[in-house]
Amino acid sequence: MGASLHERDTEVIRMVELLFSFMLEDRNLAESIKAQLIRLQLPLLKLAIADKSFFSKGGHPARKLFNALADAAIGWQPAENYQQEAFYCEVRAVVEQVLQEFDSDECVFARLLQSFEEFVARERRRAEVMERRTVDEARGSARVEAARARVAAVFDALTAERKLPRLVHEWLNRVWNGVLFRTCLREGTDGAGWRRNVLTARDLVWSVVAPMPESRFKMQLVLPDLRRRLDEGAQSLSLAAGDRQRLMEGLETLYRERQALGERVESERERRARERLVQELRREADSVMEIPEAPEVAEAGLAAEAAETPALVESVDEAKTLQILDRETDLPAMEELQRVAEKASVAPRAGLAPLADSDEFWRQTYHLKYSWFMLQDADKAPVRCRLAAIIKELDQFMFVNRAGARAAVYSRLELAHALRDEVIKPLDKGPLFERALNYVAGTIGETGLEACVAGRDKAG
Repeated sequence: MGASLHERDTEVIRMVELLFSFMLEDRNLAESIKAQLIRLQLPLLKLAIADKSFFSKGGHPARKLFNALADAAIGWQPAENYQQEAFYCEVRAVVEQVLQEFDSDECVFARLLQSFEEFVARERRRAEVMERRTVDEARGSARVEAARARVAAVFDALTAERKLPRLVHEWLNRVWNGVLFRTCLREGTDGAGWRRNVLTARDLVWSVVAPMPESRFKMQLVLPDLRRRLDEGAQSLSLAAGDRQRLMEGLETLYRERQALGERVESERERRARERLVQELRREADSVMEIPEAPEVAEAGLAAEAAETPALVESVDEAKTLQILDRETDLPAMEELQRVAEKASVAPRAGLAPLADSDEFWRQTYHLKYSWFMLQDADKAPVRCRLAAIIKELDQFMFVNRAGARAAVYSRLELAHALRDEVIKPLDKGPLFERALNYVAGTIGETGLEACVAGRDKAG
């Protein structure tokens, strides 16, 4: 009987050694924390020999205390003077109290667990305040960055390869940039205000590039409301009254010049049309008339016919006019401007190759949980960090350290490449003691572990 008990105790000792061997290799924890936890090997060995339920019940207070110590330490990074840090001092104090106070009374583990959980809760509350502030600042910056990118994308689509008057550039860059930017921050690109202000920018560009006189009728419809919208936008930015008046008067001058240009073009076209018509009638008369009329009579007749055909001249140009107005001088439609704005984002870091939707690491970015990672940038010390937020405005991932301060920010493409290159690696999940127990089961086999536990039960 004594030999049998000795054999079973030897198995328990081997199991505890394997458990702590696994813990020593765990990359979730800093070496200084491992050094403290390894000191608990003897108390846990005493428990395993004395308490037959130790390996079979996950709710044992000693196991819960061990897991709480390991879980709280996952994100902890030792500084140069880490021996004076509150967290390290608390862990060391818990370990020393176990060593000093535990003999056979298991209540010490429950008491220390409660005290340690209260300490961790206080620390986490402080970290959560910092984390919220960090995430809010990042989200605010991302919204600003995204709004700038979206406004720039709309302006690029409207002004690309178009020669616009300097005054229109001043309206767009100095006034309407601010109007659109503020609207995007306030309501995004889905609101009615955003669409109205984008349409105003489009109408402004159209009003100075639309062909004249073909667009004269539409200009008469558009300009009164456009003036009102532009003036209201300038007022909403609290633009100085003098500047606002100068900009509005500049537009009025510009529109008068375009109106005058349209009238000159129309007059010149009518003159040329009459000349062409007279020439065509003259050639037709020459080909069919056998007896020439007196020159003055023929000229008068041709002039009379030309005077009677203004409707014909107008109908000849009508098809071309409609085609020009339909093309809208190739300005993008509102739907296209909306798509451009929604797809706009900050340019990705140069040198990163795009990844296919089927790529393992690209797909992994869509399934990341808010868990812990090890960040190992070149020429920098490894950093344990946690995914704190996914910033949808820029499709960015924010990681924070244990104190809630910013550790890293990646775009989706950057994160996929970082995962591929193992610059950032997920840390193992689950309570440390249970993961170690699974490792032991894999090493000695499930049957060996069950036999040991069963043997202990039978001996009890």
